[in-house]
Amino acid sequence: MSDLWLEKNRHQQAKDSSESANLIFDKQYEALFAEYQKAVTQKDLRLLKEITQQLQLLFMLRQQNS
Repeated sequence: MSDLWLEKNRHQQAKDSSESANLIFDKQYEALFAEYQKAVTQKDLRLLKEITQQLQLLFMLRQQNS
């Protein structure tokens, strides 16, 4: 019985950890997207390229975590 409980507990902790990471990714995405919108307004191509790369990386990390 305790092995089953331990396995359920581990599974729940992994799920909680994944959900926490996703919340962090979402906050980072929101902040980066706000910066992206500023860069578009300012027509800063260098910054747009940098932010786009960061958004792509963040998207990949988010998908790997799902």
